[in-house]
Amino acid sequence: MTNHWGIDTCERSDFKIADKTILEYVTENLQKPEFWGRYIGGNTCKLTIEEINYLHNNDIKIMVIYNGASPSRMLTEQQGIDDAIKAKSIAASLGIGSADHKVIIYLDIEAAWEPTYLYLQGWSKTFTNSESLLPGFYCNTKIPNFDKAFCLAKADGSENPEDSAVGKTILYTTQPQWNPTEGKIAPEEWTPVLPTCTNESSLDRGVQVWQYKIKYLNELIDLDLMTPFAFERTF
Repeated sequence: MTNHWGIDTCERSDFKIADKTILEYVTENLQKPEFWGRYIGGNTCKLTIEEINYLHNNDIKIMVIYNGASPSRMLTEQQGIDDAIKAKSIAASLGIGSADHKVIIYLDIEAAWEPTYLYLQGWSKTFTNSESLLPGFYCNTKIPNFDKAFCLAKADGSENPEDSAVGKTILYTTQPQWNPTEGKIAPEEWTPVLPTCTNESSLDRGVQVWQYKIKYLNELIDLDLMTPFAFERTF
């Protein structure tokens, strides 16, 4: 199966640099992305209905990332629940929850942050009965900060960790980094770093998105690869 290529950025795709939008700039210098990662929930980088229409009118899907969490409030299960409820509410206000298929919302967990396993469980469990949304984690799967909490959350209280709410949560990893070369903007092999409690890549869970290069094209964008499973669940 062929993976899908896209980008993520804090910048609006319809924002103009000189006489070109950022989407036009990226397409001209690299190629047209199949998806565009944008943010909801935070104080900056906010996705708007106008930008949603712009991207969809250009036949580009939107990878939804929730950046409203705070590293100081990733301790309790209730805090995870609160962030999930907020993410679901914002998604609904943007029409994301009314898509004709389920859409993954990736919780932004930066590398230096230390979420507890309880917080991760709170986030993932809140999506369990959702008819339109699925939980995801944007994370660094290579470092203990995330790996230990994820593996504990996955196994805690579950006879089959892979089928737990956290076990089914889709991962969007930053590791490893890969440098594009002239004429080759994406790796041919799918080699993202998996959590230590995950034996192999799965077709329907685990790592499904790989941010293989950060701060590319004058540090304007990050480059991503996405599996067909995740692409089908992108807005």
